[in-house]
Amino acid sequence: MKRTAEERRGPLPARLQRLEQRDVATWGGSSYAQVRNDLAAGDAAMTGREFETALAHFDAMARGLDQLEQRLPAVIRTRLADAQAAFAAGRGAEAQEKYAAVLKVAPDDAAARSGIARSRVLDEVLRETAVGARAEQAGEVSAAIAAYQRALKLDPATTVARAGIARLGAREADDAYATAMAQAMAALARRDYATAQSAFERAGRIRPGTPEVADGLQQIRRATETKSLTAIVERAAAAERAEQWSQALALYGEALKVEPALRPAQEGVERAEPRAMIDAELQSFIDKPERLYSPSGRDIARNVLERAARVSTQGTRLQAQQARLSEQLRQAETPVKVALASDNATDVQIYRIGKLGLFEHRDLELLPGRYTVVGTRQGYRDVRKELNLLPGAPPSTLVVRCEEPI
Repeated sequence: MKRTAEERRGPLPARLQRLEQRDVATWGGSSYAQVRNDLAAGDAAMTGREFETALAHFDAMARGLDQLEQRLPAVIRTRLADAQAAFAAGRGAEAQEKYAAVLKVAPDDAAARSGIARSRVLDEVLRETAVGARAEQAGEVSAAIAAYQRALKLDPATTVARAGIARLGAREADDAYATAMAQAMAALARRDYATAQSAFERAGRIRPGTPEVADGLQQIRRATETKSLTAIVERAAAAERAEQWSQALALYGEALKVEPALRPAQEGVERAEPRAMIDAELQSFIDKPERLYSPSGRDIARNVLERAARVSTQGTRLQAQQARLSEQLRQAETPVKVALASDNATDVQIYRIGKLGLFEHRDLELLPGRYTVVGTRQGYRDVRKELNLLPGAPPSTLVVRCEEPI
């Protein structure tokens, strides 16, 4: 029995000591007193060799320690709640004391350690947040933010200061957004699209995805496109007046790519397209008069002139083109004198004209153009010469003789 009593007593003093280190004397009450009494009574019984009595006291003590250990978490929660209530009420000194009381029963409690540190600066934090609140009510935004920031520097966990800064930041953002939108709408009304776009984009950076900003930017895009289209149509009309038909047609086409239903551009194409075609056809003959040196080329030129003559509005360019091509056509249909010299032994032939036979000298009148003259003679190498007759050219002499024996 003695050994049983000794074994039962063994861990009890250490358990009691751990509870005493956690301030059980303050919160244990009668239970704590009874535990101590049971230990003392058990030890006395052991001394008197009343081992059964001692065992009973040690068992009672063990049960009392169990109860105290089970109460400990509740004690911690209660003390922590009291400390937090004092802190929330702004009683810094009281909060420090109560957090210190928590640390007596729970030395490693993180909330208590943080709370006691925050409680030490609570009075200063409250002063700064009060300053911030007064400045905020007075509309002194910068001063309010500065006070809230000082409070956060003292205690980074101060929710009042953090909320104040967030609230003021949102207010500043609202004001900046409203200002930007007002500037944008005013600029849009006076058609200052560059300023309006800049202001809308600034508002969009403050409040991304805002429908009002998207609508404003869309208005600018439509207005800018309209302005651009108007400018293109005006340039096209100016090209029409200058009889620059191909340029006018290109500009009207450019406008229709942006807005296919643009009526002025559609009408412009209807006017410019046939005129551009006639202009190009006339100019192609003017730039390359050699096209008139063939019958088919002259037929095409006469057809173009007939169509040009039917144009109702005759501008100076069209009139000049018709006059120039008519003159070129007249020259292309006016024969040019040419003399051929041979040896009366060479058989001469002009392609597209015919055979001239043997002769020493022959005068011809040929329409302007390029001709190939060929001379043949039995026993001699053929000769081939090019004859290029230009309108109005002075008479020329071409010698055609086969003189190289084979």
